Amino acid sequence: MNNKNLKRLSPSEARENGRKGGLASVKARRERKTMRELLLLALEAENESGETNAESIVASMIKAARNGDVRAFVEIRDTIGEKPTNNVNMTAREDVPKGMAGFYEWLAKIKVDGAQA
Repeated sequence: MNNKNLKRLSPSEARENGRKGGLASVKARRERKTMRELLLLALEAENESGETNAESIVASMIKAARNGDVRAFVEIRDTIGEKPTNNVNMTAREDVPKGMAGFYEWLAKIKVDGAQA
């Protein structure tokens, strides 16, 4: 990629391309909204056993998790809001990359100076 093979768009061409992208984005959002609404209706609908589709899905996920399906367990855990967070210890300096010790000292100095100001 260099100046010889880059095509500069005129302002009107750029505006038209932006307009096309905006229209496509609106269409895609409408389609996702329709899909979401249809899925919610389908989950609320009763199946032949008299329970809702959502109830059947939950029951089958729990059954799969009880039978050792770890992915089913992970989905259940995440869905109920128990997903663990990744904690990064920013104060541990045992494995400081070469050349980073000075950076950490400088950063600590800025924090101290900033707190005093």
